Amino acid sequence: NVLTASFIISIAEMRGGELWFGTRDAGLLRVEGSRVTRITHGLPNPKINCLLGDEDGDLWIGTDRGVIRWKAGEIVNAGVPEALSTVPAMAMIRDRDSNLWVAAGARGLLRLNSGGVTTLTDQDRPFAGNVTAVFEDRDRNLWVGTTTGIERLRDGVFTTYSTAQGLPPGGVGAIHVDPAQRMWIAPTRGGLYWLRDEAIERIS
Repeated sequence: NVLTASFIISIAEMRGGELWFGTRDAGLLRVEGSRVTRITHGLPNPKINCLLGDEDGDLWIGTDRGVIRWKAGEIVNAGVPEALSTVPAMAMIRDRDSNLWVAAGARGLLRLNSGGVTTLTDQDRPFAGNVTAVFEDRDRNLWVGTTTGIERLRDGVFTTYSTAQGLPPGGVGAIHVDPAQRMWIAPTRGGLYWLRDEAIERIS
């Protein structure tokens, strides 16, 4: 079974209930009912770090070697700016203002909107490490996970959370804010942490 034999690292569900799985080294898996299709042709890299469906029913695919799209039954680069075609896309989100944000490792944090692609460079905001995760909460704060901690962008101002606030050394693999406004943090070295009321607490 190609689904159970694959190391899955990303998942997306489309509006029609179709499921997509990104694997560590075997490309894309598309699940329609009981039918599983493996897709590798046209991918810039078989490691699929992140998947994001859009309002047109297309799928944005983030790999170690750039962003690509699944559109009308095939892998295409149409609609993907050249600036995103070579970056390592570790995570992607679309915020409530329709900006597409890409966590691009050593390339920093990228934003795509009608004005094109903008990169948060060292001149704009120096991240202490590679950008590995990104999340928007209910209050439209943007949370950015890096290899040294977490950054919060609110009203144009960044706040940093790192080992000084109780996070373990190493990178952040995933971040999520729940309805109770608790920030769940999953470090790449294992364990699970909360950030609430500006305090970091280990819970496992």
